[in-house]
Amino acid sequence: MKLFRTLFKKKDMSESGYYPPGAENDPRAPWNETDNYELIVEISYYGEVILVKKTPISKDKWDEETQTIDPETFEEFCSIKLGIDYEELCENEESIDLEKVKEEGSRYKIITSRGEFTTSYDELEDLA
Repeated sequence: MKLFRTLFKKKDMSESGYYPPGAENDPRAPWNETDNYELIVEISYYGEVILVKKTPISKDKWDEETQTIDPETFEEFCSIKLGIDYEELCENEESIDLEKVKEEGSRYKIITSRGEFTTSYDELEDLA
């Protein structure tokens, strides 16, 4: 009973007054729903970066949204992150080869032939 009172008091204190009484903290309310999806970053056999967003449709079914990042766009992105002049890289006919992608919590470690850096899924999605 004591726990219920504590939760009830906290709920009352956090009400902003902009929603119907009791609706602001209701997990079923549209403004409180959380996205339930899985984000995957893959490297294809040809070195393309593939972004996969899996969203559950039912208990055993997932909807997959796949996006591919153009290799040149990704190479330019890597050069910016690594502090390498992309134009000079192209003039010298050099490249940045993608070696591995490691998931580190909500970020991704991109390991290339020229160095490594971390980025977010959102940044990668902006490239697609």
